[in-house]
Amino acid sequence: MTFAYENDVKNKVLQNVTFKIRKGEKICLMGPQGAGKSTLLKLLTGAYPDHEGNILLNNISLGNYDLQSLRNNTGILLSQQDIFNGTLLENITMGNRSITVEQILILANQLNLNTYLADLKDGFNTQLYPAGEKLSRKIIHKILLLRALINTPQLLLLEDPFDMEQSTRESIMNYLLTLDSTVIATFNNIDLAKKFDTIIYFQDGIIKAYGKWDDIKDSL
Repeated sequence: MTFAYENDVKNKVLQNVTFKIRKGEKICLMGPQGAGKSTLLKLLTGAYPDHEGNILLNNISLGNYDLQSLRNNTGILLSQQDIFNGTLLENITMGNRSITVEQILILANQLNLNTYLADLKDGFNTQLYPAGEKLSRKIIHKILLLRALINTPQLLLLEDPFDMEQSTRESIMNYLLTLDSTVIATFNNIDLAKKFDTIIYFQDGIIKAYGKWDDIKDSL
């Protein structure tokens, strides 16, 4: 698969990218900034249908899926996502009424959000403001990650999910490893990457290395 943005078609952000992921596999996308990792995540959400080559999900082209149905079964954490004007509950559930407060509290515990929640006078009815005004970057990130994880989707596409304090990083890593979900995440923490099934290392839009850390480290 090869991809370039419409406003810069000569600059190939991803070039001849080919790999296969098994159901339930945990994949770490590593590499320097601008290597194409985040763009790949966006492509997997169906955001950019105009690309060379095929993206197959269960051997069916991504373009043949209903986009809304696909996203309902995908947990997505991307850097351009943000808090919107609504209650905390609305920001987490995105209108999915099947999600219970008990589910949220269990996952919030994994994210070390309990103290934050306990301090809210109005609890889950607390009004949040656009772009997370009055919230710390750390709390915003945790709420957005909670939003991505809460429905235990079949596929998780996560950009920098471990950008938080060490104790929470380890808690979230352990949680992800228990899931049957397929996880594709971008991060460059080697100790955490070693726990994933496969590392795909990107550089300048191409796959430079593929495999376990001990198998690829000498080629980087």
